[in-house]
Amino acid sequence: MKRRTILSLVLVSAFITACGSNSDVQLALPATDGTQLYQIANISSSAADVPDKFESNLRKYLEKDLKKKGMLATGNAARKVDVTITEFKMSKGVSRILLGGLAGKDSVQTKINVIDTASNKSIGISNIESTDGLAGGGPELFTSNHAKAISKFLQGK
Repeated sequence: MKRRTILSLVLVSAFITACGSNSDVQLALPATDGTQLYQIANISSSAADVPDKFESNLRKYLEKDLKKKGMLATGNAARKVDVTITEFKMSKGVSRILLGGLAGKDSVQTKINVIDTASNKSIGISNIESTDGLAGGGPELFTSNHAKAISKFLQGK
């Protein structure tokens, strides 16, 4: 029983340390009074082999998270967000199923550019990277977690 508990703690610790996000803020968003509304203008890719489904799911999860926080514009917004996927690596389905964490680390890097619609100028830029070393949560969870990392930048966190 004790051995099983220790093994469980080791596995949970490995999973937690294998997943993560970090951001390199190049231009911090200006401080504002109240909540800003954002419109996701573009999600595109300059990286090779990015599935269309990843782009559409990233938009879906990002809009869902912003809506939950009351930050998603339903019409025109004062701020538009352009997301460019600059690097992408995800284990394929068969290797993910057969090898799990041994299939390699999944990672995605995106450049986030926030544009003030009145001036049409960038007011916030960040490079955000998410990794999943165990490839254990699947592509949906991985995409959702990356969307949350982008949302944190848009919140000024």
